[in-house]
Amino acid sequence: MVKSKKNEFKLYDMDSDVQEWRVGNFQRGDSWRSDEIYRCKLCHTKTNNWQMGGWPGMGPRLICPGSGYKEHKHLTELFELYLDIEKDVARYASISSEAPPELKEKSEQLIDNFKTKKELLEFKLNKMRKLFLGKVDDVELLDETAAIRDYYPRCIIMDPDKTLDDVE
Repeated sequence: MVKSKKNEFKLYDMDSDVQEWRVGNFQRGDSWRSDEIYRCKLCHTKTNNWQMGGWPGMGPRLICPGSGYKEHKHLTELFELYLDIEKDVARYASISSEAPPELKEKSEQLIDNFKTKKELLEFKLNKMRKLFLGKVDDVELLDETAAIRDYYPRCIIMDPDKTLDDVE
């Protein structure tokens, strides 16, 4: 457990076997801060803000601070496409290894094509992530020495009219 110098605010260890956040008696909608920073795999926005929620059950949730923007939805679509192409490369490489000699060259070209698509998507993903850089991070009570972990956002709150252009 890490205590902040500001009002002795408690930072919770979310990986502890004890699950110390449970003793906080949090109710749906309550929030607290963890002692680690979590970085969204999609937009690379950082947070240590946890919220109690879920339906029908209730449990701790990380909500990406960037998920409220249209750009995040576009990133999600690109990322899913990227993952699909990554799977295609593996599938076709496996099939290609069994292909007869007359199909080897064509199958290698196909795999190269998928790899090029993957590289293009990586370029676009990284370009879009720069739009989020430092704009909507939600980290409090921690400094640059805090551990950073990647996570895939399961809870997304999107405002269809909100864009990163609205952020100063």
